[in-house]
Amino acid sequence: MPARPSPGKPTPEPRTPTPAPDGAATAGAKFTLKTPAGKPYLSAPEAESTVRDLINRVEGETAERAARVTVLPHIQSFAVSGPRVLVDRIAAQPEIASVMGDRPSEDLFIRPTKRREASLSDAAERPADSGSSGKRGRPGRKASRKSSSSKGSPRRKS
Repeated sequence: MPARPSPGKPTPEPRTPTPAPDGAATAGAKFTLKTPAGKPYLSAPEAESTVRDLINRVEGETAERAARVTVLPHIQSFAVSGPRVLVDRIAAQPEIASVMGDRPSEDLFIRPTKRREASLSDAAERPADSGSSGKRGRPGRKASRKSSSSKGSPRRKS
């Protein structure tokens, strides 16, 4: 069983942006910055400054310009869309903790099915749900909420 990430720390994602459709030369990704050692987080001005310096450095290295940069300084994150080369180079920078492509990796659309008429005989053929008691209401809930220790005390109103 894989170890659970600790709360408040970004979960490392694969360090590759989502490929652009149809082999296009543009791509986009969301990036999370690493937190410096000995600090719980980057302040908003530090995060903005780090992103600005990182983007300028990578644009200079690749001679490409980002089409769009959105900085979310309070959560140490930013999103970039632009040439594939630029986005890939940003993902490889040491300041980056995690990368997530901006296009879903799988189709999230639930496909419709054929309509069919339901009948009572269909319901009778199905096995009963093992968790239901046959009564209305939430399964597994007792009808009375009072416990033996609270019988003599008045109920509080919220």
